[in-house]
Amino acid sequence: MRRNFATLLLLVVLPVSVVSGCGGNDDPSDTTVSVGTPEPPLPADINAIPYTVGSVGALGNVQVRITIPEEPPAVPDGVWLLNVEVTSGALEPIQLDPSMFRVYTVDGRSYLPEAIGDIPQFGTVGLESGEVHRGLFAATITSGSEPALFLVNPTGLGERFLAGAFAVDPEFVPVSPED
Repeated sequence: MRRNFATLLLLVVLPVSVVSGCGGNDDPSDTTVSVGTPEPPLPADINAIPYTVGSVGALGNVQVRITIPEEPPAVPDGVWLLNVEVTSGALEPIQLDPSMFRVYTVDGRSYLPEAIGDIPQFGTVGLESGEVHRGLFAATITSGSEPALFLVNPTGLGERFLAGAFAVDPEFVPVSPED
């Protein structure tokens, strides 16, 4: 998994931050996805070194922590689960939306949270300042590829919110580009 994630970072995150502002194929019917072309593209200003499992990602007026469920509920094959905790640091109430949360697989595809069985769709909640939302992010991975990156993109809430990437491999150890 560590090698797959390193490959994803080199082929997806770094080129996207350079290429995302450039023009490309304007044909909306072209939905070919391969490593190096995440669908949808990652935000241009995303952190180049992802947060790790268990660490707190400071994304402006929200803080996010992800963990791997120790005793996950029974789910159908292909369903991937992640514990997510979002804390609002905004002075005004905010409204989270499921579209702010997405998992990318090594093949470049991405999946939004969904309601599966007794697990509600993650992210449909309003938060007051200091309030915490905890829940399971559940997504059915249809491509069979491994999850590699969890994206939180609350930038639609305002200028004081940042997008952030999280490595989903609990053994991932970040290395700065200077090393």
